[in-house]
Amino acid sequence: MMRSWLLSVNGVMATAVFITLIAALENSILPWSPFFVVQAILALAIPLALKTYRFGSLRAVRWWHWLAGIVAALLIQVVGGLFLGLLVPQLFGVPGEIGVDIGAALLAMYETAAARLNGDPQTIQTAYMLMIFVWAAFGEELFYRGYMQGTLQKSWGFRRAALVSAGFFALRHATQLLLLWPNYPIIAVLAWMIFSFAFGWLMSYLYQRTNSLILPIFIHFVLNAVPLLG
Repeated sequence: MMRSWLLSVNGVMATAVFITLIAALENSILPWSPFFVVQAILALAIPLALKTYRFGSLRAVRWWHWLAGIVAALLIQVVGGLFLGLLVPQLFGVPGEIGVDIGAALLAMYETAAARLNGDPQTIQTAYMLMIFVWAAFGEELFYRGYMQGTLQKSWGFRRAALVSAGFFALRHATQLLLLWPNYPIIAVLAWMIFSFAFGWLMSYLYQRTNSLILPIFIHFVLNAVPLLG
């Protein structure tokens, strides 16, 4: 009964809302904020239990696919950096201003978290980025593409399913800075959501074209790895 509901349109939408609310709580008022442990576990457990994802054969992925994935991730990182760190701050404020610069807003979030958790901002940042690195590529692609898109597409078709899954993917990223409330950096977050939505839709399109989560996960993984190497 529960499995059938989770695989229905209403079940998928309710689950996505629930996951987003959990993320919002874990990035704001819960004791371990900004670490989103429960949300991360659920985002992995639901698609793994339901087996809604498709991986296909690893042997079908050629060497140039891996190379193209690396190049794509680097290009996305560059475009995102220009959009989030230069264009938006220049249009709505100045680079480095928390309200308009997502990088500055994240640093402020680490400082707020460090004060709350009695830790060092650099330690909090490293731990947070490592969690993103280890979990996000696999967990987010499984949930938003493998579960949401894969299930909704059966009733709604690709375009609508991809738009909705990318929309919830963007909302999830909007919760990351709720720890700064009431000084929530709205413009920076809106820019972050636009970038996240575009990336989510691109991964949805790639998933649809390849019929496999391998390359979306790989590109997502490389994208998240770049800041750790900087």
